[in-house]
Amino acid sequence: MDKGFIDESCFKEKSDKKIKLAFSEEGFDLEIIDQNKFDELLNRKVDHLKNAKIEKYNESEFLRKYYQFQTINYQGLEFSTSQMARQNMLSILNVNESSDSKHYWKDVQEKAQEFTLENFKEILKIISDRDSKLYYIEAQINAEITLNTDPVIIEKINIKDLWKSYEDNYSNKIN
Repeated sequence: MDKGFIDESCFKEKSDKKIKLAFSEEGFDLEIIDQNKFDELLNRKVDHLKNAKIEKYNESEFLRKYYQFQTINYQGLEFSTSQMARQNMLSILNVNESSDSKHYWKDVQEKAQEFTLENFKEILKIISDRDSKLYYIEAQINAEITLNTDPVIIEKINIKDLWKSYEDNYSNKIN
């Protein structure tokens, strides 16, 4: 049963009473409640909304982080995208001046691969492009959650399905 509230400003006489309407398929029920009960019901609804949003924001963030640190494929090999791997690649780029210099990096199979600085730039670009896409998708999902004011609808949001939808839209937008 959905509940709606009408406050006393709808009536000529002021009182500390509120009117609670409970809607159903059969019609609606009217119940007069005091201010404390009204405030309690309102706070419960606000808390429910806040908790529903927090849960979905957390799901969205978890999914972004899950995808963000998946391995990448570069020249037919898989490489880690951990925070440490990213920092180490950036360090190699920052401290080396010669673009012809050779550097070694291990793939996820722990096999050493020889790379130039240009190779590291290409790997970091793949990681950066993916990160941008993931942050975009997360922002779109979070905006949708933020705009919604019904906790029941928010709880029904399937983050994985919504993620897939935004991922498809992002791919179409880029291509």
